[in-house]
Order: sequence, then structure tokens, then C-alpha cells
Amino acid sequence: MFLPSLKKLRNDIYFCIRCGFCRSVCPVVSEKDMEETVGPRGRMILIRGLITGDVKPSIRVADKMYMCTGCAYCRLKCPPGLEVDNIVLAARRDLFSLGVPIPEGHLKVLSSLKSNENPFGELRSERNKWMRSLGGLAGTMPESSILYWVGCTTSYIAPNIASSMAGIFSKAGISFKTLGASEKCCGYPYLLIGDEESFKENAKEVVEQISREGVDTVVVNCPGCYRTFTELYPKYVGSPPFKTLHSSQFIDSLIRDGRIKFSKPMNLRVTYHDPCDLGRHAGIYDPPRNVISSIPGVNLVEMERSKADARCCGAGGALRLAFPEISTNIATTRIKLDVAPLDVEAIVTACPTCVRNLKDGVTIAEAIYDVRKVDVLDLVELVNNALG
Repeated sequence: MFLPSLKKLRNDIYFCIRCGFCRSVCPVVSEKDMEETVGPRGRMILIRGLITGDVKPSIRVADKMYMCTGCAYCRLKCPPGLEVDNIVLAARRDLFSLGVPIPEGHLKVLSSLKSNENPFGELRSERNKWMRSLGGLAGTMPESSILYWVGCTTSYIAPNIASSMAGIFSKAGISFKTLGASEKCCGYPYLLIGDEESFKENAKEVVEQISREGVDTVVVNCPGCYRTFTELYPKYVGSPPFKTLHSSQFIDSLIRDGRIKFSKPMNLRVTYHDPCDLGRHAGIYDPPRNVISSIPGVNLVEMERSKADARCCGAGGALRLAFPEISTNIATTRIKLDVAPLDVEAIVTACPTCVRNLKDGVTIAEAIYDVRKVDVLDLVELVNNALG
């Protein structure tokens, strides 16, 4: 059987000692009644079977591989230090290349990426609809060395995050440009689903498109976009000729340089949720907390499981796109177990996808478990509000 990605990782796969430390921290296995094959150890056993030929590629096997958030908590808890999440992604690539059917939700995502250049089935012409709230600025983007990469989720699902980011640029006196309706998906969903060739092709197009703008810095809200630009593009198509900053890093630097000053005390008790792609994958923990702590009247209360030990929101790894019920159940668990005991008024995070999933988790937790309703904000929304 032709399994090129997995065979490159054969030694790592065989090094799994099947200890099970990963099972207790996997967000999916916890929501699936501890079913072995949807947890990291179970997937590793299935993957080893694929290599030896004892397990045949099938829809059932593929579903187990796609039922993963890619949160990398298993990697953190693995005694040998195996990158289990990356091994699962390798399995997805090989199964995809073999033509094994993938979840229906992911088929729709691939179709939309090809036809609309976003994973949500939205019209490309509507990508810059968030700019309508900017008035005249929308049609007069100046020349600038900074490009604001808005991203698919921010553009289509959470436009208030985009307008808030534009507000921060304006209040800091910093000019910026966007790609408007010509912006396309960074391509991360392609890789999460296993379509490696489409990812590479898309990556080259994105890098070329941004390079033509002549900018030296790209600011992104989405941790998935951040990871794609800083880790995955260099791996697959070479390092881009621009620096990428997550919005939390960018805003942290604005505060330190005195470019923005907060004029509106918030009187707000909040907790911060670490996005997996920004935290465990990229190691960015302090900038968002620095920003929150700089806002007068905001009291930051940490969850028991935070930073590297943060519980996943449930939306990562393209899980929500194929298994939305499991995804929102994970978010509900995050609210019920980690947020509710803190008696906070709001959850702040730094990821539009986390915002979306955690909002659903709050709604479900309130309805089923009588948990107090809390607001869910992206960091840039909190900052823009505090700037007045």
C-alpha cells in the first residue's frame, strides 16, 4: 500500500508505547465516552495497522482520523514526545491521496475553496462586506507597508472583529491596506483535510499576491492563518518575503511603544482562552495577557487549565466543519468546567473561530446546565472598545 507520508514517520509511529497518557487530555475522546479509536492512542494503533497492512483504508478509519481537533495536547503529554497531531495529519494526507471518502462536511469545504476561495460557501464578492462599516475608508485604502490579512472567518463570520481591528489601526494613526475582495483563503483547511497539492498551489498564489503589494509586515487575527504563514508556508513553499504578526503581538507592541492609550475604563472581570494554534502550536501566551492587563478596569482571572494546559474550544483541525455536534460539545465542556467556576462577565480570546465556537458553548451550557451567560469577545474587540 502506498502511504508515503506515514512511512516517513514509521519510526515515530513504532515508538508509541501505548501508555495512554494522551487519552485523558483528548477533548474528542472525552466527549465520545472514552471510545479508544477516536483518541490519540487509538489513532496511533490504527495508523500502525495501516502501515503493516493489518488495517485496510476505509471510511470508518478515515472518520477516526478526521475526528481530531489538532489541539496538540496529546503531544504535550506524550512521554516520548511524539507529534501525534502531525502523524494524524499525515494519515489524512495518505488516505486522501488513496481516494478514501472523506466526511461530507469536508467535501463541501473543498468545493467551496475551489469555487469561492473560502470554506463557508460564501460569495467571494462578499468577502469585504465588513468594510461597509468603515465609510469612506473602504474605498481609499492608502499605500502602506502593513497589510491587514482579514481571513475567512473574520470576513464572513465575525466581521465586527475586522472593523474593530481597523479601528485600532486608525486610533494608533497607522495606515494599512487590505486585499479586499481579492483576498483568498490562506489554504489551511486544504492541509487539515489532507489535500496537500492544493495547499501548495494555494500557498504559492497567496505569497505571490501579498508580495505584489510591496509590504513588509502582515497582521492577522486568525491563529490558523498565523500558523500557516509562519510555520507551514516556510515548510512547503519557502519563507515568505514579509513578516507576519498576530494581532495580539501587534497590539502589544503598540501599547509598549505608546501608540495607543486607553481612555475608557471597562470595569470588567474576564478570563482568557488560549487558542490551540496560537498557544500550544505557536507558543504565544504572553502578548494577549499583556494587552488585557494594560486596560484600566479589566480584571483578568485565569482558568485552572490555561496556557499550555488550556482545554481546546473544539473547533480546530476542521472538526467543526465535519462534526459540529462534537465540536460544540467540547466548547460546552470548556464553559461548564473551566469558565463557570470563575464568575466572570466575559471570555476573551484571540481567535475568530474560538469566538464562534465558545459562543455556541455558552448558549448550550446556559440552556442545559443553567450556567451564567457570559460574553465572548475577541481581543481586538475588547481593545477597540477600551480605546473609546
